[in-house]
Amino acid sequence: MARLKAATIAVAINEAEVDDDDAEGFDRVIAAIAASAPPLFSVHCAGPVSGEAMALARRWESVLLKLRLPIPPIVVYDEFVTDVGVSGMIRCVPSPVLHDVAKLTTTIDRRAMAAHDAYLDELKSVSPEPRAAGPSAIEWRLLPERVKDDNRSAADHADYKLACLGMRVAEGPCSAHQDFPSETVEGLSVLEHSRWMASKNIDGFKHGPVRDNTAGLHPDIVPFEELSLEAKQKDVSQIESLSSLLRSAGQHIEYEASLGCPQTTSVSATAPRFEVALCRILTEDGIADAERAILEGHEVELVISPNGRDVLASATPLAARLSRLLRRAYRITHVS
Repeated sequence: MARLKAATIAVAINEAEVDDDDAEGFDRVIAAIAASAPPLFSVHCAGPVSGEAMALARRWESVLLKLRLPIPPIVVYDEFVTDVGVSGMIRCVPSPVLHDVAKLTTTIDRRAMAAHDAYLDELKSVSPEPRAAGPSAIEWRLLPERVKDDNRSAADHADYKLACLGMRVAEGPCSAHQDFPSETVEGLSVLEHSRWMASKNIDGFKHGPVRDNTAGLHPDIVPFEELSLEAKQKDVSQIESLSSLLRSAGQHIEYEASLGCPQTTSVSATAPRFEVALCRILTEDGIADAERAILEGHEVELVISPNGRDVLASATPLAARLSRLLRRAYRITHVS
């Protein structure tokens, strides 16, 4: 939280304390956050007691509907439920998925430790006293959490870089040589520099002519093409060492199987628009028409009226089928 609060352009944070019994006060807090913050990309709800996160999500949904504000995805970290709320925007992340997140966290740490060990080995190869290189030249377990997070950020971004190439990380060793061609290295180096700048922004750094950690200034916070050759080489080295880094963490790179998908039409021009109201889609034939449009590759927009919200809130088979359809829609718009 301290790192996020220090951010200059990356994030906005709202904090509030409300008594459990003060329902109206809680609604006012939600309304204030929604009104003062930039458009909400998502709302994440969690609680120590089963059912608490869903209750919180429904509260957010209710307030945003009353204020006639756009409802972003509302993510509930709780036991799995099929309830998507009145708006259709509630999404549940059940415990098994959270277990996968914990497993991923361990994997990222494994990569980050391998990267730091490689850094220490490089220092030892050029200096008999590596600690003279700076405060980060110590064992992983002794590093400040902020420095560990820098390593984790770089390790986590490897999956995104590889996905851009149609590749992915797989567990286990690989005997094949896995270096990237030079043109790929240059493109990924630009990505790496963008990641690094975002990380520095979160730490509160801005561009300055001379590096000053106390003042939060760094000369390399500029577009990649404006960097010196020496600074560019730092990003290039990160990419060139990616396969060996993953190998040290017990992983390797492989190509993903790709499937050809029909090209979709422009949403702004011709996206099919289905009204979730009794007169249009709230019949089996209406839902079938919308499902067919999605299968044909169209990006479907669903327009939900009060009648549609009433049906979603019911416990009918039609409501369950409509909820599944909402999860596959490109855009959901609410009208009064």
